[in-house]
Amino acid sequence: MLISRGANLLNHISKHARRKNILTNNQPSRFSHEWIYRDTNLDTDKKWIIAAEIAGGFAWWWVLYRFWYDYQHITGHWKYPDVSEWTDAELGIPPDYN
Repeated sequence: MLISRGANLLNHISKHARRKNILTNNQPSRFSHEWIYRDTNLDTDKKWIIAAEIAGGFAWWWVLYRFWYDYQHITGHWKYPDVSEWTDAELGIPPDYN
C-alpha cells in the first residue's frame, strides 16, 4: 500500500514539475528590444557574475578597512569639550535679574 501511494505521489509531482507555472508567467514578454517584464534574463555570462562579486567584495573591504583604521572620520579626532566648564554667556543664556 505504501509503494502504490508513493508511486502515485511521484506521478503527481512529475506532472506538476513538467507543467509551466501559469501564475508567474501569465504576462507576455517582448524580446525584440531586450525588454523583459516577468521573465529572468538567463543569458548572463559567468564572467559578469564573478566580476560583480569581486567588485562588491572590494567595496565592502574598503568600507570595513576605513572604519577600522580611519575611525576618526566617524568619531572625530579632536578632544571632546567638557560641558560643565561652559559659561552661561557661551551658551546664550541671559543673566538672572532677581
